[in-house]
Amino acid sequence: MDASARTGASFVSSESTSRDSQSATLRVLSAALPTLGFVAAVALFYTEILLPVRILADYDTWTYFYPLRAYGARALLEGRFPLWNPDTWMGAPFFANPQTALLYPGSALFYLLPTPYAYSLTLLAHALLGALLMYAFLSGAFEVGRIPAFIGASAFAFGGFMSSEVGHINQFSATALLPGIALAADRALQRQSVRWVVAGGGLLATQLLAGHAQESYMTLWVVGAVLLRRLFETVANHRAGRQVALEHIVPPLVGVVVVAGCIGVIGFGLAAVQLIPTAELTGEGIRAGGMSFAEGTSFSLPPPLLARSLLPGYWYNVPSGEYIGYIGAIALGFGFIALAAGRKGPVICAVLLATLGLFLAVGAANPIYPSLFDHVPGLRLFRVPARWLFVYSFGASALAALGADWLLDAARRPAARVRVVAVAILVAALFVFTVPTAQDVPGRIVLLWILGFCAAGGLGFLARRRPGPAVGVLMAVALLLELRGAASDLALRHAVPSFAAEERLPPTAMRPLPGALVSNKEGRLLSVARTEYELEDRAAIDRRFPGLDQPTQFDFDSALKLDEVMTPNVPLRYGLGTADGYDGGVLPLHRFLDFASLLASASEIRSDGVLRTRLITLPETRLLDLMGVTRVIANHVTDKDLDAIHYDVATARELRDGRAVRVAVQPGIRATAIGILGSLRGATEASTGRMTASYSDGSQQVVELHPGAELFDEHTPGPVNATEPTAGLSREGLSDSALRLPLTGDAPLTELTWQWSGPGQWNLRAATLLVGGTQQPLILEPGMRRTQFGIIELFERDPAPASIALIPNGEIRDDHATLDALALASDEQLRATVWLAPETVVGPAPASTSSADGAFSVAVGSTPEHLVFQRTGGSAGGYLMVPDAWFPGWTARIDGQPTVVYRADVLFKAVFVPPEARTVEMTYEPT
Repeated sequence: MDASARTGASFVSSESTSRDSQSATLRVLSAALPTLGFVAAVALFYTEILLPVRILADYDTWTYFYPLRAYGARALLEGRFPLWNPDTWMGAPFFANPQTALLYPGSALFYLLPTPYAYSLTLLAHALLGALLMYAFLSGAFEVGRIPAFIGASAFAFGGFMSSEVGHINQFSATALLPGIALAADRALQRQSVRWVVAGGGLLATQLLAGHAQESYMTLWVVGAVLLRRLFETVANHRAGRQVALEHIVPPLVGVVVVAGCIGVIGFGLAAVQLIPTAELTGEGIRAGGMSFAEGTSFSLPPPLLARSLLPGYWYNVPSGEYIGYIGAIALGFGFIALAAGRKGPVICAVLLATLGLFLAVGAANPIYPSLFDHVPGLRLFRVPARWLFVYSFGASALAALGADWLLDAARRPAARVRVVAVAILVAALFVFTVPTAQDVPGRIVLLWILGFCAAGGLGFLARRRPGPAVGVLMAVALLLELRGAASDLALRHAVPSFAAEERLPPTAMRPLPGALVSNKEGRLLSVARTEYELEDRAAIDRRFPGLDQPTQFDFDSALKLDEVMTPNVPLRYGLGTADGYDGGVLPLHRFLDFASLLASASEIRSDGVLRTRLITLPETRLLDLMGVTRVIANHVTDKDLDAIHYDVATARELRDGRAVRVAVQPGIRATAIGILGSLRGATEASTGRMTASYSDGSQQVVELHPGAELFDEHTPGPVNATEPTAGLSREGLSDSALRLPLTGDAPLTELTWQWSGPGQWNLRAATLLVGGTQQPLILEPGMRRTQFGIIELFERDPAPASIALIPNGEIRDDHATLDALALASDEQLRATVWLAPETVVGPAPASTSSADGAFSVAVGSTPEHLVFQRTGGSAGGYLMVPDAWFPGWTARIDGQPTVVYRADVLFKAVFVPPEARTVEMTYEPT
């Protein structure tokens, strides 16, 4: 070859290499563009929480997920894997509760960053992940173009279902993983790939670890539909006339079963480390007896709300986030285009999923749902049928992508006339159905719906005339802008200043109560304080954070008040224990609800906990001792001012025949009168109340109080009354009545006693001494002292018990008999007898032979999973009853020797300690 030829060849080679390099660069950029687009979309959609200056503060986020994530992160950073949580519900398993998501990879951020900002970044990451996985699914399994895949993925990741779940990070995380599992299953079947099977199983396990089993259950339905679509396509490709040979059906069917089975086995097998403890907890929790049809269909999507549920609400979305499932009017318009013209196989699959989701979402309104509830495996395990909008959202978003794909495909086939007519009839029928259900929707929102559909039609027309990337980008941008506006009233739009979480400790001068509680963490808290009050530092907060819109201001105020009243799971964030709690999944333990019936009527107890909403008054100290509660938070929300007297009802008491309330009066008090607030229930003419005032000179003043004269029934109030009971749950039509009595003694008061005899009961709500020109509300529960923190008041034991006294005797009784005994037992009886659950006792209950006292205290170095007690008093034997819940897996050793852990007094754990024994160890070792 001559020099010129070599030069020419070199030039051609160089030019070719340059073109190849440019082509590779373009391919990389082209592949990266969707990711960059989704990153920009996430930033646009979650602007409010991109930076840590704003955080989410809706109820579930603040009272449930922040506390759980904070507790888990704190334990792991201390080098302890948190199997047990002693700080809610008087003890419960922690790791076994799937919503803690301890092993979920997405929880890692909580171990590195402050909890609220870690929560925000986790949402951002999963929104991006959901968009990318849905894009991959639509591109791969449904084979749509890049821009249509971007449109469908945007409808899914930024649509109403996912956007409304920002307050439930477990559901949000599980939702994001659905498209990845479906894609892996489809690829595994199509390519007969073990790697894709393993990928699908791994993603399913990851989704299960995210902590929302219901969404994993629904994911399996989606995977089944995706695989069946491939089965039907394979069979259709082998049709000969109208006959299909058996050998054309069996192999693909076997393939579907093998792929689905292997993904399920791998997924559930890998997640078994979480699922097995969860199954054990389920047997002891509120779901132990299974769910009734009424429970299983709670939060069914009401058909009259379908229009508002499936169309964007902007500033008027459906009140319950469980009912939100829109993908945008523009995307829905593209979906109808897919019905009329999209490729049949993917369209049928997407329609099947969207229809299935809606069919099951309406729950109780579906006439065949009762039969499905009884016969479809797994359906009765879950409540809130409206969550099937998860499946609808996936199917409808896929339809939007398929419609956009047809519009942007220059080589598209014309729409079949039959399909166009059928879709037109469907749209007309939906319009006729929607009109009555949309009557309460503001006209401006209906106009926006119409404009959204018109935009879809206009963009579709433009795409038909000029099917290219520019029009496709315009379609995607229009949808994203619509979805951004559609979420205007959702929680993600109303992030609050991070002050709500960051500046709580050390306490500011404005908020001293959290600091006062954290300075002494001994014992448990119980809050009976309401949140219907105005923040005392309202003006200072408004000056510091001006211009907050009304929903944001509401969430901000609610978060601050929930921290002030420390409820329900808020103490977990502060490292404090509480006798209350909030969950509603597999927790609380069903025996917690049984025990809670001692504090409020069993018919009024909430299944998800939150005792605070059922209590206004302090429980009796004998029950507080049993629960290990040393401090109770109350406030003045339910107090009453009647006849110029202020009544503090926090320590209201119920008096039955023979029962009395005695209150020691501060020395030197010379009161001229006393105001009494209360009501009678079931009293007769034979019933009598009595007040005895004792004075320092030994004299007494006894006042008889009779029904209908001085005291009045709650149904027939007296002349001065509160229009509803000021303690206990409000009951319409009932009242408390006020009574003013003169105090005639010449010496200072020393004690006041109220006693009831005869049928019925006297609800003694409050008593206030009138001392000159001042008033002194009395604490009707002995042994408590009160500290005021503005409108909040803290009641503490005086003094708090320093150790646990052994109980000499044990009796075997079932839970019903034990609850009856606990309801009537005196302090002395509770100190003398413990009632043991029969199933935890082998043989007769041991009893102490000594009358001497014995006491133990918690040793330094104890952890929630390993409690160590050392003798601090006496040498006698007896039962060491720990104010911490019993659960299978707790074991015990006394001076190194194994012993039985009894379930005692319905809820708690106890061991029998022989005389002279020095050390007791209790260890939580679940199988």
